[in-house]
Amino acid sequence: MIINCKQATELITKSEYQKLSLSERWRLWRHLRLCEFCRLFRLQNKLIGKALKDEVDKKASGLAPEDKEKIINSMNE
Repeated sequence: MIINCKQATELITKSEYQKLSLSERWRLWRHLRLCEFCRLFRLQNKLIGKALKDEVDKKASGLAPEDKEKIINSMNE
């Protein structure tokens, strides 16, 4: 089954926070092979997520590791 771009972006976003099922990974992989726009969305999504995590790490350098983890987990919800 081929998925559309809306479904692909939902799976890309979901994959940033949890592991996709084998079926979801397969459908996303097939879509990404054909869709340059969704490949770009995935790259941008990863870069934004990394920048956000880096900023939290920088701003929260004085916090205990457990508190940092709580902040990151609350942002992922």
